[in-house]
Amino acid sequence: MIFGHPQGRDAVNRVSTVRKFRHSQPKSLSTIIGSFKGAVTNKCHKNNIDFQWQSNFYEHVIRDFEDLGRIREYIAQNPVNWENDRNNLNNIK
Repeated sequence: MIFGHPQGRDAVNRVSTVRKFRHSQPKSLSTIIGSFKGAVTNKCHKNNIDFQWQSNFYEHVIRDFEDLGRIREYIAQNPVNWENDRNNLNNIK
């Protein structure tokens, strides 16, 4: 996951990960990520690769070193937490 949670909430920072605006501004992070995800998806479909993106992402401006430290910890722990994540197919019964 990219700073997102399947329920549309970021569990660490308790903020919504659902995009609030229908149209992104040109050259914004949302537009860049949307374009990248679209290009990758098209390439995968053309090559018959079963692929699906997470539907949302979390966008955050890093304001200080404390904030940076929290984000680094979140990124480092995210793969570890995946073992217990309810969306991990190994955990679905």
